[in-house]
Amino acid sequence: MENKAPAQQFTLSSGILDDPMEARQDLKTYFSGASQLLNFICQPLGGVTLRGGLKTYMEIPEMANGEKLARFELNAQTGYLCVCTDKKLQIIRDAVVKSTITTDYLGTDVRDLDLNQSLDTIIITSEKYKTKTLVYKSDTEWTFADANFTAPPQVTFPDTTGGRNEKQRLKFSSAAANNSFRLKLEGYQTASIVWSGDANTNANRIKEVLNDLEILDSVNGGVTVTPNNGEYDVEFVGTDGKKSWEDIIISIEDASDQCRVYTKCIQDGQPPLEDLWSDTRGWPFSSCYYQGRCVFGGCQARNNLVAISQTTQAFSFRQTDEMLDDEACLLTADGEGNSHVYRVLGMEKLFAFTDKGVFVVPESPITPASAYTVQHTDVPCAPIRPVAIDGDIIYVTRSNDGVNLSVASISYNYEAEKYRTDDLALLAYSVMRTPIAIDVRRSTRRNNATYLYVVNEDGTLAILNTKKSQELNGWTICTTPNGWFRDVCVINDTAFFVVEREILGERRWFVEIWDDEARLDLSVTLSSDTAKSVWTDESLEIYNGLTVGVYANGLAYGEAVVENNTLELDFPVNEIEVGFPFEWDITTLPVVAELTDGTLIGNRHRLPKVTLRVQNSAGITIGKQKICNRFFGRNNIFSPEQAVINGTVTVRQLGYGGGNRDDLGRVKLTGTSLQPMTLLSITVEVIQ
Repeated sequence: MENKAPAQQFTLSSGILDDPMEARQDLKTYFSGASQLLNFICQPLGGVTLRGGLKTYMEIPEMANGEKLARFELNAQTGYLCVCTDKKLQIIRDAVVKSTITTDYLGTDVRDLDLNQSLDTIIITSEKYKTKTLVYKSDTEWTFADANFTAPPQVTFPDTTGGRNEKQRLKFSSAAANNSFRLKLEGYQTASIVWSGDANTNANRIKEVLNDLEILDSVNGGVTVTPNNGEYDVEFVGTDGKKSWEDIIISIEDASDQCRVYTKCIQDGQPPLEDLWSDTRGWPFSSCYYQGRCVFGGCQARNNLVAISQTTQAFSFRQTDEMLDDEACLLTADGEGNSHVYRVLGMEKLFAFTDKGVFVVPESPITPASAYTVQHTDVPCAPIRPVAIDGDIIYVTRSNDGVNLSVASISYNYEAEKYRTDDLALLAYSVMRTPIAIDVRRSTRRNNATYLYVVNEDGTLAILNTKKSQELNGWTICTTPNGWFRDVCVINDTAFFVVEREILGERRWFVEIWDDEARLDLSVTLSSDTAKSVWTDESLEIYNGLTVGVYANGLAYGEAVVENNTLELDFPVNEIEVGFPFEWDITTLPVVAELTDGTLIGNRHRLPKVTLRVQNSAGITIGKQKICNRFFGRNNIFSPEQAVINGTVTVRQLGYGGGNRDDLGRVKLTGTSLQPMTLLSITVEVIQ
C-alpha cells in the first residue's frame, strides 16, 4: 500500500541554501530556499524570475591589461561612467567617450584605486600614486590634477633628518665657592651641586646631576653643558633632543642673600618632521567626506592613521596648539597589532575598515580635542570600497592570510551599544567565490527590489535580493555564456558590468548594461518602422559566424545565424533583440517528508506530481518533459497570450528514488533565456 506524505511547497524567496541546510527541514527557511538558482533573481514578494539580460554598451580592448569602473553622478538623471585602464581614464556617457585623460596608473594597479565623489569633484587615491582630483567642467571638459594639500600632516619617521635640540641657559649670579644648589626638571630633582670657582668644573657638575635623572637617557641622550661668560648653556641631545622640555628650576640650598638664579629657554626643541604623504612615503589609500571634512585613510608609512581635514577645507590640515574645533586632526585605528586602514566611509558615524576589523569614531561632531576611534568588530576587511543598503554598511570580509571570503553587513546593536558584523552569505556560502567587486542597485519605479551585486574571481556573479524591513535575504548565482564577469558599477540605478568574453577563440572585453527587459547577453536591440525579415546593421558584427538567440517583437523567436552583419528571419517584424542566450537551473532542496512509518531517508519513494505556479513562462524542462516549448511565429503563435503560460502547471512523473543510496527526491527545472521564466512556487506530492 502506498504511503502518501503531505504535499510540500517551495517558494524560493530565500534563494540558494547550502548543502548543510539539507538536514534543517525543521526551519521555515528550508521551504523557501533551493539548492540551485542559476541565472535567476529573487523577487521581493516571493518566487524567482529569470535575470535581466546584458545589453551591449561598448567594447574597450584596453581592459585586457587591467580595468576599474567608477561612477560620477552629476544629478539623478545624468551620470558618467569612469573607466580606468592602463595609463588612461575615459569619461563615458550614452556609450560615447566624452573625455580621455592620460594618467600614470598602470593597468595592474587600477583595481586598487579608490574614487570618492563630492559635488563636481572626484578624489582619486592610491598608495602608489599621488592623490589626484577629477573635476567636472562640462560634458566634454574635465580637469585632472594633483590634489594640493595645505599644511599636510607631518610625522617623524626613524630615518627622518632635521629638527633641532632644545637649549636652556642657566645663570647663578653672585654664586660663591661652596654654595650649593639643586636642579629640578619636570618634577624630578637632582642631587646637590657644590659650586666651584672654576666654570668648567661647574659645567661638569651640572651635566652630571642632570644626566643622573631617570627621565633622561644618559647613554643615548641626556644633556651637554657649556660655560658661556658666567652663564651655562644646557643642550638636550640624542634621544632627549628635538623635543620640548619644561624650564629647569634652580633651588638655592646654601648661598648668600645676594645670590640670584634664573633659567631661560634660548632654543625650543623641534623633532625632525616630514610630510606624511609623499612619493617616498606613499599616498593615502582611500578618502571620504564626513561632516564637511575630507577624511583620508591609511598610507604605506602609517597604515593605521586616519587624517581628517579642516572643516569645509578638503585639502587643508592646519593644526595649532589651541586645538580649535574646526582644525584638522589625526586619529589612529589602534587594535591588536598594526591595523592597516584600507577604506574609510562616512555615514551616521565615521568608519575605518582595516585588516583587524571595523573601527568607529564615536564622537559627533568630530573635533581635535574629542575625536578617537573604537574597534567594534574583529572581522577583517578587504580593500574594496563598502556600500550602504537600508542604513547598513556592506563590505567584503577577508581571511587573516589575505583571501577575500564573503560579504558582511554592519548594523548597530542597541543592547550591546556597539556595531556588529553579520555574514550575509552564512546560509549560501557556495555563492562566495573570492569576491573582487561589489555594488548595489536600489529600488526603482520599475522594480522595488534592492540588489547587491558581488563579482567573484571565477567570473560568476552572486546577487542578493535584500529588504531589511521584510527580513528578506535571497542569494542567486549568475553566469554568462562564453564570458566572465570582471567588475560592476551602478550609476543612477543602472548596473554596468565589465565582461570578458571568448568569441571565435578571441578574448574581447565589453561593458554591458543589466536590463530587466532584456533576455539575452551581449545583446543588441534593433527596430524599424517597417516590418522586415532581413536585418543588416554594423552592431551585428560581433556575432558574425555565430548562432545567436533572437527575440522578435518582444517574444521568443529562437536561434538564427549572423553572417556579414546580417540576420534573416522567417517572417517580418518591427523589432529584434539579438544576443547570447544563457542557461538556467532551478533545483529544490530534498523532499524530506515525515511518513507514518518513518522518513524518506533511506527508503524508496517517488514524486508522482509536481505543480508549478508560473507567470509569463515557457520552455520549461522537468526531467525529460518539456512544458510550453513555444516560439513566436514558428509555431503559428503571434500573441503573448499564446506564447506563454500563467497560473498552475501540473506535471506527473514516474520512477522511484532513494533506497540504499540515500538519494533524496528533488525537483530540477532547466531551460534557457530564449524563453521567459518566472516561478512563484513548486508544490511536490510524495509517495513511498
